[in-house]
Amino acid sequence: MSGRAPAAADAPPAEEAAPKGPEPLFDDAIEAAEGTRRAALWVASALGAIPSIAIVGAIVRDPGRGGFDELELIFGVFAAAVGALVGVLGLANVIAPVALKEGDLKGFLLAPIPGAGFETYDELRKSTAKLRTRTADEAYTVATLKDDAATARAVAVAAAADASVASETRAELALKSAEAEATATSGETTLATMRQQLDDRYAVRRAAYRLKASQRVGVRFRWAWATSFAAVLLVATGVALLGLAPLPDPESRAAPAPVLMQLTLERAGQDRLGCSVTSLQALRIGGSDEAPKVITLPRDGCPARTLTFTTTRDTGLGRAKPVDPIEED
Repeated sequence: MSGRAPAAADAPPAEEAAPKGPEPLFDDAIEAAEGTRRAALWVASALGAIPSIAIVGAIVRDPGRGGFDELELIFGVFAAAVGALVGVLGLANVIAPVALKEGDLKGFLLAPIPGAGFETYDELRKSTAKLRTRTADEAYTVATLKDDAATARAVAVAAAADASVASETRAELALKSAEAEATATSGETTLATMRQQLDDRYAVRRAAYRLKASQRVGVRFRWAWATSFAAVLLVATGVALLGLAPLPDPESRAAPAPVLMQLTLERAGQDRLGCSVTSLQALRIGGSDEAPKVITLPRDGCPARTLTFTTTRDTGLGRAKPVDPIEED
């Protein structure tokens, strides 16, 4: 009995996923430029984001009734912005492409490149130029040999089809055709080898450019770190000034502790208080030493009053000095 095979057997095999290329080796000296650029991009992003957040936060925050200290706000924004700009531009130089020319690799050592086969880039460049010329000559020679082989093959085929041609002649023409084919094939093999050698040299040349670019990017990155330190100082200064810019609410400022004062009244002071006494005590609640603001303590004939008790010689109301408290055991 004949049976049908399972459907799975009829289905074509699933195509295998194409293999992925190797990940770049950032720790390899030749491929280090890409890793360095990625690190610079992260640092630049941080330097740009931190002051931006601080500036926006300081500007949109409600300062309350105290308002802003204008100088601290202006200098804070300026320092943070300049610091971010210095850091970002310094690191942007790391990310920028390295425009290398042949002259930049003069005398460049190729020892870090595995299998380079040359000590310096100059040796590689000269060898590549010579091999390129030889390959072009060999390509011309191979093209001529192939034409000769095609002609010999056509002659041999024509002779084989012509019955009037002697058998010895046909054999001789067939041998010449075979020899021409062998010579052309040998030339093609030689040309393929030379082209492979040329491709290998081009690969070493590309590796040399990448290695030189990695070294240049590394130097740029070290310089960028130096500018980043200056940028961090500017950003930190700017953020600190932005933090200090909001002024406290005047009403939230703590009032000074009252101080017991002994007032000695001049005639002007007696007239101001409506008292005939020459001295009385009061609580100082503010003002300056020359003009303290006081609340007089009531006594016979002198009610409590709040006033600014000036002590200057010409327009003063008298003299005022604090009363030393009695320390208890």
